[in-house]
Amino acid sequence: MIDDVIKKETEKISRVVRAHEDAKKAAADSDYKTAYESLISAIMPIEAIDQYNWGVIYYNGHGVEKDYKKAFEWFKRASDKGYTNATRIVGRMYYNGEYVEKDYEKAFQYTMRAVEEGDNYAMTMLGSMYLYGEGVEKNSERAVQWFEQAAEKGNTQAMVSLGSMYLDGEGVDKNCERAVQWLEKAAEKGDKRSKAWLGQEYYRGTTLPRSYEKAWRWLMGFNANWIAKSLCDKEKDIFRQANCLLGMMYLHGKGTERDGESAEECLRYAAENGDEEAQFWLGFQYVRGLGVDIDIQEGDKWLKEAAKNSFEDAVKLQKATQKREILDAIWAKAKEEAEQDRREHAMAQNEK
Repeated sequence: MIDDVIKKETEKISRVVRAHEDAKKAAADSDYKTAYESLISAIMPIEAIDQYNWGVIYYNGHGVEKDYKKAFEWFKRASDKGYTNATRIVGRMYYNGEYVEKDYEKAFQYTMRAVEEGDNYAMTMLGSMYLYGEGVEKNSERAVQWFEQAAEKGNTQAMVSLGSMYLDGEGVDKNCERAVQWLEKAAEKGDKRSKAWLGQEYYRGTTLPRSYEKAWRWLMGFNANWIAKSLCDKEKDIFRQANCLLGMMYLHGKGTERDGESAEECLRYAAENGDEEAQFWLGFQYVRGLGVDIDIQEGDKWLKEAAKNSFEDAVKLQKATQKREILDAIWAKAKEEAEQDRREHAMAQNEK
């Protein structure tokens, strides 16, 4: 047995060495096509995992130019040899239309093959396909079944999807308790969407009983300094909303100690990224001087921005301010007219 393994590995090394020498000669003559083909001829017979790894290299552009065509070819070879990860990725590339034309039916076929080999990522993808009716007839109940199988195997995305379906009562009876169980499991595995949702719901007390301590527990990792280093476009809304709530908690001392500087930092991040509630509270903070120097101009700027974005409290405040300004103007005019009447009366008396 051991001798067979040694023989096999020796043959592989010898083949690669010969191919490398041939490639060097071809390259020296500027015949790069032959050089490339020489190396490929040595690589072709290798194990599925090596072919899969070549696919990963070309797919991600590790040390080479990113090339979905070559990536797909390597993944397909590995898949044909029964390598599950490659089979799943071929399905995903058909699903997304990466190099190949988007084809939900082929995506479903390859994904199902990977599922049959026990791949939990493929189970999650299959659940999504049933949920949205892509490559298969829409079936929310079947989606739940596949999400549950994947979640039980530890797949975070499946946990999030399950939590959402239990919240909405889609494909399963509405069950907030089960939803929270799955979302908390996903959050504990680091899922940012689940953390943000749990933090928001515990803060506002709408779906879940209000608990500032639990809200703080799930939101505390979303600080602006950390975001600046790691934010990606898809996560902008999540981080924006989380920072708004964090800023409010720092500002009012809910779930944590009051900290004006941290409140300003979080609220400013959210406000500058279009969160109207954060714009209101940032304006409020500057007008009142809560942990920052009073700056009426800066506060007024953010309050007006929140009102422009239709944040209800800001709109009410703006209307009240406008009404007060009108009343002040009317009062000033009345005083002016009264003073004018007094002067005219005095002049009339003097003329007599």
